[in-house]
Amino acid sequence: MLLRRKLRNRGVVSSVICTPRTPDGVRIALFKRNLETSYYADQNPEAAASREILEETGLGKDDVKLLTRGAPYQLEDKELNTLWTIHPFAWQFDENASGKTITLDREHEKYVFISPKDVKTYDHVPQLDLALKRVLISPMLEEGLAALSAKHSEGTQVLAVEALTLLLNIVEYWQVGFFGSKKEFWDELRWVGWHIMKNGLPAVGKGPDPSLAILKVLLAVQARLTVPGGVSRHLVHKLERLQIFTIDEIALMMDFARTRSDKLVKVPHRKKWLEKTVFSEL
Repeated sequence: MLLRRKLRNRGVVSSVICTPRTPDGVRIALFKRNLETSYYADQNPEAAASREILEETGLGKDDVKLLTRGAPYQLEDKELNTLWTIHPFAWQFDENASGKTITLDREHEKYVFISPKDVKTYDHVPQLDLALKRVLISPMLEEGLAALSAKHSEGTQVLAVEALTLLLNIVEYWQVGFFGSKKEFWDELRWVGWHIMKNGLPAVGKGPDPSLAILKVLLAVQARLTVPGGVSRHLVHKLERLQIFTIDEIALMMDFARTRSDKLVKVPHRKKWLEKTVFSEL
């Protein structure tokens, strides 16, 4: 019997450079011999991505800013017997504001700014379309995240309500028939929740955490949707113990948040379980 070798686990960062949004949308930089992906070892993914962007473009820290962090995803490479964990990021560069242009390093021959919808007409690194899906967001969400980030000095409960307001506003914007199935709706709702948590709210080490409000509301929505994997009775009992079982429709989120925001932002020791449950297979 042949035994399969254990896959090596490797981390990699994938960065996308974007222009500021215009009425025509954003444009992304596409590089020939693109080396936007790179291994990282002792650094965290965001630090590694930042370092690579600056080294490969000749830009300074003040010329680019982090726009979005995307949800990591995995890719198995059978030839290299490696399981890659890819961490995507989007960075914004405004040459009109900075007065600078990208200066390529020796690993790149040229670059061009294109519309994301035109990516399929160019040669590019593997899985670029998947990375773009995870970091490019709607104008409404981008504006909402910027407004939320500007309120980081506010209290935890205020941030929780602001975050849920943004989530609700986006849901209300979606028209009847916007999605073809409940699963499509659920997947898009989770993406919005992910970006609000990771790109709009501050990271919290200890104490009340406003991102828990998003997680718990998403769990409550998941419990009432018929999605692949379903929701077990054990999960429903956990929802009841978390005191969020009273949400029956998404439109009730704000009333719940306003009256029970103190409960929504607590129970930080459950956050890993909540994230794993909500964002599974995202």
